[in-house]
Amino acid sequence: NDDIYAQRLSAAGTPLWNANGLKLHNDPGNTSQRRPCIAGDGEYGAIVTFQDIIFDAYSIYAVGLDADGKKWSSYVYYDDPGNDQTDPVIIFDGTGPDPTGAVVAWVDERTSSDNIYAQKIAAEYITLLPDLAVESIVITPPMPEPYEAFSVDITYRNYGPVDVTILVKCGFNSGTKPLSIWQTWDLVGLSAGGTSTTRFDFPSGREADVYTLRASIDHFSSITESDETNNFLAVPLIISAPDTDPPTPDPMTWEIPPFQTGMTTISMEATTAEDSSLPVTYFYNFTLSPTGGSGGSDSPGWSFSTAFVNGGLSVNHQYGYQVKARDGFWNETAYSSVSYQYTDIETPKGFLRGTITENSIQLGIMNMLSGLTRGASGLFIQNVTAGTDTGWKKNNDPWVSSGLYPDTWYEFFAKARNGDGDETPHVSSGKICTLAAVPVPASFSDVTRTAVTVNWKPNGNPKDTRYFCENFTAGTNSGWMAGLSWTSKGLTCNKTWSFRIKARNKEGVETEWRKLGYQATLPCPTYNGDFDTDGDVDGKDLQELATNPGLMDLAMFAGNFGSVD
Repeated sequence: NDDIYAQRLSAAGTPLWNANGLKLHNDPGNTSQRRPCIAGDGEYGAIVTFQDIIFDAYSIYAVGLDADGKKWSSYVYYDDPGNDQTDPVIIFDGTGPDPTGAVVAWVDERTSSDNIYAQKIAAEYITLLPDLAVESIVITPPMPEPYEAFSVDITYRNYGPVDVTILVKCGFNSGTKPLSIWQTWDLVGLSAGGTSTTRFDFPSGREADVYTLRASIDHFSSITESDETNNFLAVPLIISAPDTDPPTPDPMTWEIPPFQTGMTTISMEATTAEDSSLPVTYFYNFTLSPTGGSGGSDSPGWSFSTAFVNGGLSVNHQYGYQVKARDGFWNETAYSSVSYQYTDIETPKGFLRGTITENSIQLGIMNMLSGLTRGASGLFIQNVTAGTDTGWKKNNDPWVSSGLYPDTWYEFFAKARNGDGDETPHVSSGKICTLAAVPVPASFSDVTRTAVTVNWKPNGNPKDTRYFCENFTAGTNSGWMAGLSWTSKGLTCNKTWSFRIKARNKEGVETEWRKLGYQATLPCPTYNGDFDTDGDVDGKDLQELATNPGLMDLAMFAGNFGSVD
């Protein structure tokens, strides 16, 4: 439900009253107050008017405030419960011999049509109201034994601006043995702004039980207070036979010993302790970090929870904890054994490539891992394809995976573990290809006057490796091709040709060139029309000439056609 609050500000804008403001009105029906308007009253401070819903209809109220935040109430108008008075406005009344009030106007539905009404609020009509509050209840001794004498001290305060006589009440109730809730009372005078304490003695004590002890104060003449919400306070009163036994188990034990829940957090859970004297609470003690990690801390006091999380810790450091329990009479168990746990180590984020050759791949991880020398910590890199790995190594240095095949795909995994041996998820490198090996020369074959077949050896490359062979002298090449030979055609007879070769791997990385040597085509013939050199001149010679027209040039150069027609 909506409530109206006010705050006084200094000229610099600093709040001068409660940090959350001052609540202006408390309606026991928990109804809504809305549409506040405020005006200075010329003397006391300010008057705030608003509409408050009563019996399903709105009425107009006003509350005065002095400079110290004291309140007084003034009822403005109330008519038929079925008709609304709404939308109040207010202005300071600066006329007359005592200009300390205000004029309030509002929309009124008391007749069949809406009308505007107004009311003047003068200082003599304002009733100053008390504001009584119970501050504390102290029981001495705090946990009396059955029928042991005890006392109850109730401290209370009058926050209002007027002196009052108040009725202070103290009593008990119990779920198992109902008693009259108000057992004793006292009349006390309390000045404006005053604080006092009343003691109630119970020399005969009470039988064993768990009681609710309540304190209440009220204005003796039953005048409404400016705030009715703070007149009550209740605390438990436990009367039982002396309990000197701590909860069980004793010493305390772990349900779930400390375990890492991240790179900076460790969680733990104590065994649920049993004891008839409730409540049972737990205390978690940080003992030490043998590895020098920061951020280790105890639980913030005694906790009702069997679980505790210590955050803000250092990555991959060891921390020790123990736990104890106590009952409602503060009987404590002995501490559990100290349990140690490492926080998580970083997960490798990916790979960085180093030097790659035809027989080896060098790889490191992208991020530096903390504390690899501590405990069982380590970094593990595996060549999944080759089935080799680093083992759990104690440094962030890159690894060279050797003994590999040229121009072959390999995939790597990497993972880390902390000082307790708890492993991270692994990260994959994807496929990485070794370089192709540089081919090695083989003998030339099928040498003719116009062609040379070039051969090479793969030097360990697989069958699908691509090669590029070049006739360096002629400026011709094979293009990228599979296979281990290429025939260089259209050459001139009786001439020496130079050849070279290179390879590339599946990622397109090329090797350096390698010379394959020199090879001369066969000597040029002395032509007499026997172009196919079979010892006679016939139609086959014409076919040979058609295939190699350059032979005619050679024949003309030789100047010998014989009897060729």
